[in-house]
This record gives sequence, C-alpha cells and structure tokens, in this order.
Amino acid sequence: MNSVNLNGTPDTEAARITERAETSRVTEATTAPLSANTSKTSPTDTITVSEQAAKVQRLAEKIEELPEVRQDRIEHLRAQVKSGSYHRTAREIANAIIQDSAQPEA
Repeated sequence: MNSVNLNGTPDTEAARITERAETSRVTEATTAPLSANTSKTSPTDTITVSEQAAKVQRLAEKIEELPEVRQDRIEHLRAQVKSGSYHRTAREIANAIIQDSAQPEA
C-alpha cells in the first residue's frame, strides 16, 4: 500500500506516479486483443439473486408505486380543521411529536 503525505511533499508525487503506472497496467490488461483460439460469440454474464433479495426488490417496487402522502387523510383532516371540529389537547400533540421523532428515518 502506498503512503501519501497530504502536505504536498515528494511522497505525494511518488504515489501519483505509482498509481498511474498501476492504472496503465490494468488498462493494458483489459484492452489486450483476444487470442485466436477464443470463440467468436461473446460470453454472457449471469447473476443469481437470492429469494430474499428478490422479495426486497418486489417490495421496493411496490413502495415506489405508493403516493408520497395519503391525500384522503389530508382532505379529511383539512375538512375537520375548516369546520372547527378538529380538537387535540396539548398532551396528544406532545405525544404525537415524541412518537414521530422516535421512529427511524428511511
């Protein structure tokens, strides 16, 4: 592993040169021409996903389909506030704030 002094000393330049050389070697290896005995068809990549990962993916897709807010609930509360029938005590409001802040954010 290369050590790098972040104060701009010669060690920094040496690390940069070493990194460039390593990057160059990787680039040459990945862009080398194919040998004559390789197949003309390109290989296909495959991926296997666990059942749990597939389930997580399906759930994530369902969540994306849900609306950001529950519009029906908002309209109901808005109508209550407008009509003057929405009343909450200070204790209920405080408990709701505490309960909301205790839930982890997504």
